[in-house]
Amino acid sequence: MKSFDIDVEKTILGDLLTFDSIRREILAFEEQDFAFDDHKNLFLVMKNLYNKDGNFDYLSVSANSKSDVKQLLADCISCAITVTTFSEHKKLLKEMASVRRLENGIEKLRYNGSLSLVELENLLNNERLEKLCNDFKKQNCENAANFVTSVVKKEELLKTGFSGLDYTLGGLRKGTLFTVGARPSVGKTSFAVNIANNVYSSGKKVMFFSLEMSSNMIYERFFANYFNVDYSKFIRKELELETLKKIGDTLNETKERLFILDDIYNVENICNAIMEEKPDLAVIDFVQIISTTQKFSDMRLKIDYISYMLKRTAKTTGTVIMVLSQLSRSGKEAPTMSDLKESGGLEQDGDYIVLLHRPYVLKKDVEIPPGKTEVLVDKNKFGRTGKIDMLFDLDRQSFSEIYD
Repeated sequence: MKSFDIDVEKTILGDLLTFDSIRREILAFEEQDFAFDDHKNLFLVMKNLYNKDGNFDYLSVSANSKSDVKQLLADCISCAITVTTFSEHKKLLKEMASVRRLENGIEKLRYNGSLSLVELENLLNNERLEKLCNDFKKQNCENAANFVTSVVKKEELLKTGFSGLDYTLGGLRKGTLFTVGARPSVGKTSFAVNIANNVYSSGKKVMFFSLEMSSNMIYERFFANYFNVDYSKFIRKELELETLKKIGDTLNETKERLFILDDIYNVENICNAIMEEKPDLAVIDFVQIISTTQKFSDMRLKIDYISYMLKRTAKTTGTVIMVLSQLSRSGKEAPTMSDLKESGGLEQDGDYIVLLHRPYVLKKDVEIPPGKTEVLVDKNKFGRTGKIDMLFDLDRQSFSEIYD
């Protein structure tokens, strides 16, 4: 393995300058990780700014560097790729720094006339121990500091807008994966739209990735719920002028806080978009039709990989990612987690798993109210589980809780 690569060093620095979601990674590097003096100096400016202000960007780095650094900054930014490959470049940079330390150690042994197999073995063992200790100590200090901060600072939880569901879940913790499963035609998309609507109405940022329906269809459901309008009026194009004006005014306000996307299908691009925008809530409808650049021998392995990628993205960005999933069609009773299609990764990675059950859809019994829905909290890593009774209004594509 070579001991330095100028492009890798520029990519690392460029990624740190370009993507604010990984700025904290500056703490994982040391000056000696970089082989080139200009890169070392630029890194030190960035790290000092982060230690002082908790952040840095192109302007602050430029202002605190030598006057001739602008070309280097531009070169580094042009080498930035994506946050998903950052960890690979980080590992490569660390390995090249290790190679340089070994080369320097061997050179010293040769200079002192003490080069031998025993000394070489000692050199390798010391390098392994140093790397292990540095990684362990750094991670341990960071984890301890994060824990102290979390204990004294009240955690901001995301509310679904349904009081019974929020009481059962305790609110959604940032950086978690929230799986919603239902059999076809039960209303899982509308349920997700309702929660997205409630989160948006509370002033939060929402992204909705619609892989099955067009963005127009999601907007229709969103605004039918938002303005409490009969959904069929959107289908028949019979909206009143007043409602149309309200929709237009709202759309002008939503540009920075509401993203409804229907042209992103693979999980890598979905994760990149979430990394870039860092919404409070990201909804993906639905997991079984997400594609990936990777190749897998069966659907279960593919879903496991997708679930892992979404979980990692949620943890990295602090976003609550709600992923919708189909349930198997078999059975006439209330579903359980085992009914999640290709359920291994979804069951394991989901912090919350909520299943929707609308008995009428399965039994078509006229004595069963068509909109009556059981919202089953089947998994909650942080607290209680249970059942919340809701009513699905098909005309307005909205759910409401039923109280005794």
